[in-house]
Amino acid sequence: MAPEQFEGKEADARTDIFAFGLMLYEMATGRRPFSGKSHIKVVSAILEDDPQPVSQLRPGLPPGVEHVIRTCVQKTPDDRYQSAHDIAVELKWISEAANERPTQIRTFSKLWIAAILLTGALLGGLAVHLLSPTQAAQPTALAIVPSPGLTLNFSGLYGAPAISPDGTRIVVVGSDSSGTRMLWLRSLDRTTLTPLPGTDGASYSFWSPDSKQIGFFTSNALKVVDVGGRSVMDVCTVEQGRGGTWNSRGEIVFGSRTTGLFRVPASGGIPVPLTRITAREGSHRFPTFLPDGNHVAYVVQSPLLAQAHVVSLNDPRPVVLPGVISNVAFSQGRIFHVRADGTLLAQRFDFDRLSVEPDLEVVAKPVGYDGQFNYAAFSVSPQGAIAYEEGSGSTGNEFVWLDRSGKEVGKLSALNLSNSTAVRISPRGDQLLYMASQGTRTDIWVAQLSRGARTRISLESEGGAFGIWSPDGNRVAYKNGSGGDSIVVRTSDGLGSEHVVAKMQGDTLPRSWTADGNSIVFEHHGPDPNSSGEIWVAPLKSGEAPHLLLRNISSFGTELSPDGKWLAYTSDESGRLEVYVIPFDPHASPDNALATGRWQISTEGGTSPRWSRTGKELFFHNPPGTTLYVTSIKLEGGKIESSDVHKLFDLPLHPAWDFYDIGRDGSICMTRYVGRQSSSLTMLLNWRPSAK
Repeated sequence: MAPEQFEGKEADARTDIFAFGLMLYEMATGRRPFSGKSHIKVVSAILEDDPQPVSQLRPGLPPGVEHVIRTCVQKTPDDRYQSAHDIAVELKWISEAANERPTQIRTFSKLWIAAILLTGALLGGLAVHLLSPTQAAQPTALAIVPSPGLTLNFSGLYGAPAISPDGTRIVVVGSDSSGTRMLWLRSLDRTTLTPLPGTDGASYSFWSPDSKQIGFFTSNALKVVDVGGRSVMDVCTVEQGRGGTWNSRGEIVFGSRTTGLFRVPASGGIPVPLTRITAREGSHRFPTFLPDGNHVAYVVQSPLLAQAHVVSLNDPRPVVLPGVISNVAFSQGRIFHVRADGTLLAQRFDFDRLSVEPDLEVVAKPVGYDGQFNYAAFSVSPQGAIAYEEGSGSTGNEFVWLDRSGKEVGKLSALNLSNSTAVRISPRGDQLLYMASQGTRTDIWVAQLSRGARTRISLESEGGAFGIWSPDGNRVAYKNGSGGDSIVVRTSDGLGSEHVVAKMQGDTLPRSWTADGNSIVFEHHGPDPNSSGEIWVAPLKSGEAPHLLLRNISSFGTELSPDGKWLAYTSDESGRLEVYVIPFDPHASPDNALATGRWQISTEGGTSPRWSRTGKELFFHNPPGTTLYVTSIKLEGGKIESSDVHKLFDLPLHPAWDFYDIGRDGSICMTRYVGRQSSSLTMLLNWRPSAK
């Protein structure tokens, strides 16, 4: 393969000229121009090294022949011959010059020149035919059909199919008839998928550059399985991994459900942070190395809107890829990504400027896209093989009631919550306020718990997101869309007109209503993504403007106690997310908000606090979102005493933000993921960009 193929750039006739030069080199010297003890070292030599000069291995070879070979194997396509005709003309000139030389020319040179003439004839005829773009192999589609009893899993919980870099094999996540989930491998020249032992519980598989090993995640580790020997090795510990990528230098970059990206040697070691999430981001996930092995593209998931970024291993400053919201792949000078409607696109990419170009084309539709994870079920090899889940649909959600041991005690089956989260139980306990997504739009809904009837509240063109109840349950407040800059108040029956109570540059997020109903507490994040969050108070009385209460807070971590006297919030000022409580004064400012005291509630990490309806307990979960905790709250002399912080139960898989609330009786209501059934897997071979 030529350098541009390993770099994922577009191939053309000059790519085949490089291969022809390799053949001439081996004919002349009896040795391969690039060698190494492993596939990775061979690739490195092709990309970085020059072959040993032919004249050193075969003294006496005509300089013109060496010039032809050297020109054919130049690293940059522009420095090679531009067509087969150019080579044919050069070889003809060499042969004519050789006929005029003295008879002392060595016999092997004469014979080799004869071979050159023959090759030149082939190059001038057959090769021109073979290198013609119009004669390229036609795209071919085939279906990957699982055997009876095998169920393929392509949802955002488990990961996409993965084609090996050499384009010869594909690995998928599947469950057998017993329900055991593991990796399954198929060579494209075979018809069956075979299980990979030692990969139980696997998700998010990815290949090594030499196509000999596969990385994957279990619930608490990153592992590598050797495809040949089937041996499995632990690389490092990680909770809920969300995709990995592997470069030719033996480095793995991976993401998780709640953190930035990490890098770790493929041979194992301690992960080192590559990126860090900001106050308004949920995670960095689905990393993919660019062809240079030094830049990484990844998805930034946030409650605003997911967006792909690119970062260098040597420079943490990210470059935004506008319009890209899913995991990506690179091949033939294109970036592949999927829109929210399930359209797989191939878009020209400028690797020097790290920018997406306007030139694009549709590869397939519909392709499985999981909006809750900002993930699409597809894979692309450097040679142009594409695998994708045919169909659409996201991982669903369901609304359940859990007791304090985590046992399910109820389920809201009458209501379809497939793409819903941000749940809030009404003060009377008879209604559910939640956010539902369709495509890129989100809306606020109110549902009757007794019968499942629902009413859309956010009637504005922007939609609505992250709602809260007023103390009497007659009004709701929400922000105007997923990236909204305003807080809107409307009656909970959806009949009244909306009233904007706060509008600020950046992002606003309503969190609590004061007990007297006169003010709303909200979080604000400025336009700078690296700025810390703030807590503001918005008076509902006409003519009064919102004012700043507290700085240096984290998203989705603010909640007033039921009596309105205490404010719980989350901050990472200690180096990790922790829950704190302060007395609440709606007229306070950053200068005096902490003057009467502050108490740290969590001690080993915490976020997303929720008060019980009595105000005597405070719930929170750990930063990874895997465990729910509770503490008793006692009030003495205007001070808070938190005691008996203890674990309630391990949480089921759930959406990232505002996924739970506390009912009137102290039970926990939450939305949890429901796995979806995957659709068929399609492979498209020999795909090439349209000529434009």
